[in-house]
Amino acid sequence: GGHAIIYHYTDDILICAPKQEQVQRLQDRVIQTLQAKGFEFRPEKIQRMPPWRYLGLEITKRTIQPQRLKIKDNPETLADLQQ
Repeated sequence: GGHAIIYHYTDDILICAPKQEQVQRLQDRVIQTLQAKGFEFRPEKIQRMPPWRYLGLEITKRTIQPQRLKIKDNPETLADLQQ
C-alpha cells in the first residue's frame, strides 16, 4: 500500500512512506544493502520520531520549516563550520 520516497544527499537519507511499517522495511533494506557495500551506520543518528531534521529542515507530522540557525562563535575546524 502506497508509494515510498527515498531522498539521499551526501551522508543523509530520508525515507518517507504512508505507513510506519513501510518505512521500517525500507530502512532495514537500505541499511543492509549499504552495509554490504562497506558503509557504516550510527544507530543513534536514526530519527524515528518527529520532529525530524534533514538538510537544514525541521519536519513535523504536518509541516516543513527551516531549522533554527545556530552559529558557532569560535570554529576551530572546517567540520565545526559545517555543523
